Amino acid sequence: MKNNKADFLISFFGLIISVVFIIIFIGKILEIRSTLESMDQYRNILNETHVLPLSYLSDLDNQVKNLRNREISGEGLKTKDPQGPEEHIGMIRDLLRNHKIEVERFRTIGKEGISASEFILNGEGVNFFNFLKEAPKIQLPLNYISIKPTSGFSKINATVRFNHVP
Repeated sequence: MKNNKADFLISFFGLIISVVFIIIFIGKILEIRSTLESMDQYRNILNETHVLPLSYLSDLDNQVKNLRNREISGEGLKTKDPQGPEEHIGMIRDLLRNHKIEVERFRTIGKEGISASEFILNGEGVNFFNFLKEAPKIQLPLNYISIKPTSGFSKINATVRFNHVP
């Protein structure tokens, strides 16, 4: 009888250890699959990115030189009325919404007479990098970025801060 109980206990613990091993193994497989999907998304974005020709870069360099010469010579550039921080924040929120990025928290910060908007975001890494690619359209200096991956590898938590230059 004792042998039957011992055999049963050995079989029971063997079964429990096997189930735990299978659960861990399936978890690792799902983690690898998620990583591979993220790699495919990043590879597709990289394939869609085009390298700028040197002629375009030299044209930009010439434009920068012309603008600096205008500043030095005192020619004023005609610009439209500056937008307020509320309009800039609205533009940032619209861009985030277009890229399906969730705003977890938002706050405004004022330091040394310069106000800034800080967004704490949650979303797909690919969507966030697409947002960063289009962020220069807002024409606000992006002075802080912090990116932390979440457990799923394709999602990230990010913090971005835009300065509102007067």
